[in-house]
Amino acid sequence: MTNTKCPYLHTMFAMCMTFMTLYTLCVVGWIFFPDLAGHEVLTVLIPKFQFLDIVNFMYGFIMTGIYGAVIGGIYVFFSELACKIFQPSSSSSSCCK
Repeated sequence: MTNTKCPYLHTMFAMCMTFMTLYTLCVVGWIFFPDLAGHEVLTVLIPKFQFLDIVNFMYGFIMTGIYGAVIGGIYVFFSELACKIFQPSSSSSSCCK
């Protein structure tokens, strides 16, 4: 069963959940290994992020979900565009189903 009305929805949701999962794993890693380099990436990617309380955790969680949805939407847009540009017109099969 495919959703032909909104081809973006499934990919955007998958990217959103992937980014949220990676964010949660990064925060858990920050809790258990605070001396590791690389945790400052969160403070660069998420404006005004500070890992001090639950409010900032939820803010980062929501922001990574939004980032994932936007990246998923951009990916589907260019994927559909490339499919329409490079698909041979004589072919009866479509890669944009």
